[in-house]
Amino acid sequence: MSCLVHGPFYYKYGGFMKATPQKRELPFLRQKERRRRSDNMAEGNKIATSLILVFMLSLLILASIAESRILGAKSTPECDTVVGVESGDTCFDIAQKFQLTTDFFNSINPNIDCDELFVGQWVCVDGTT
Repeated sequence: MSCLVHGPFYYKYGGFMKATPQKRELPFLRQKERRRRSDNMAEGNKIATSLILVFMLSLLILASIAESRILGAKSTPECDTVVGVESGDTCFDIAQKFQLTTDFFNSINPNIDCDELFVGQWVCVDGTT
């Protein structure tokens, strides 16, 4: 809000000089007003930036939830029967012995490293994925 100062301004009206008030702003008040408006705009920009950030994060979370539902989150396999590895066994041998496909055997044993089997290690031979 600016402060107005009234000063005389003369104009000729019907042959007479008549004084009318003239309005003018003081310069220091104009600077204060500009600074205040600038501060208000900066505060508005901060709020808008925050709202955009919240909106973008919400979209990211929503997209990741939708993607996991679409792709189907991997479920934890459940094992019904286990056997211990014997000397000379490989993953392929165990899968053949229990008439399993290698893909199914690997899916019910996700944490087994077939190159590092050891005697006595438990492996799942029946279950659901």
